[in-house]
Amino acid sequence: MPRSKHTVLEKLTILDELTQSKIGLGPVANRHGINHKTLERWRDRYSRDGINGLKEAKKNKHYSKKLKL
Repeated sequence: MPRSKHTVLEKLTILDELTQSKIGLGPVANRHGINHKTLERWRDRYSRDGINGLKEAKKNKHYSKKLKL
């Protein structure tokens, strides 16, 4: 079962709408029923990592106690 309600293609479409529109982050997020912080996170990850930033993680990352310290 996927963690995200949106596929990578849907996320790209929403981000494209955001860049093409002049209405801003909040109204675009409301139109698609997502939180504006989620849309902001998608935008930041896409600009930093490209398409891979929008893909869903396959599993949780686990760190050793040594690394955490």
